[in-house]
Amino acid sequence: MKSRRRAQGFTLMELVVAIAISGVVVTFAAMFITAPVDAYAAQSRRARLLADASMPWPRLQADLRNALPNSVRWRDNGRYKVLEMLETRGFARYVTPPAASFDVAGTARGIFSTEHVGDPQITNVFLSVNNAWQEAYTRTASMTPTLNITLADTAPVVAGHARLTLSAVPAINTNSPRNRVYLVEGFVAYLCDQTLGTITRYRGVGVVANVASHDTPAEFGGAEFEVIARGIVRCDFAEQRAPNLPQQVTARFTASRNNEILTLLHQASLENLP
Repeated sequence: MKSRRRAQGFTLMELVVAIAISGVVVTFAAMFITAPVDAYAAQSRRARLLADASMPWPRLQADLRNALPNSVRWRDNGRYKVLEMLETRGFARYVTPPAASFDVAGTARGIFSTEHVGDPQITNVFLSVNNAWQEAYTRTASMTPTLNITLADTAPVVAGHARLTLSAVPAINTNSPRNRVYLVEGFVAYLCDQTLGTITRYRGVGVVANVASHDTPAEFGGAEFEVIARGIVRCDFAEQRAPNLPQQVTARFTASRNNEILTLLHQASLENLP
């Protein structure tokens, strides 16, 4: 008599044990996977936070290199904070005192900057000599009103001098310790909106005497503008100056993402000297 083959399968107990073991394995696997994933997410979030806080500085630092000596000023207007400076396009060394017509070292094709090389006339600019803080903005002692400049080589050209003839008679200093006269084209300002979290760079030709006239977006009128940073919840600016030393500028930017806050402190000295 043939015996019947016993039916094969899982018992309920075996199935329960298998499920329990699988659960333990999955739990441990999740523990090992979650930690690296969380670490990667945190690292990415903080990298974005660092990018937010560092984004404005390269542009600001580049503008500080071209700023007129002692022209950096700032203002806290609550929601808005602004840092402003006067933008130069080079300097020349004068060999006769600045007047309606005066001589500078170099040739007409080489003074000031390559932007104006070969131009017989430069229009709608300012000239500044030995700016002492606010004087350039008020244009009472160290900077001319807006004028046009005609450039020409003196005769003979081998003398290595160029003659500047101005469309308006200047009433500016002639006491630069380095005999430098700067070509100024206008202002550059960084407006920090601590409510929107943005920093906007403005550039224009109009020069206002008081920085309080340049501390809200509406006050910049038709100036060129560009939003250069977002996610900035706080800005702090400061400057220090001393006689015959470069002006020192400090900028502190605070960024925030997902309840995390990062503050970066930047410092620079103006490269141009009176």
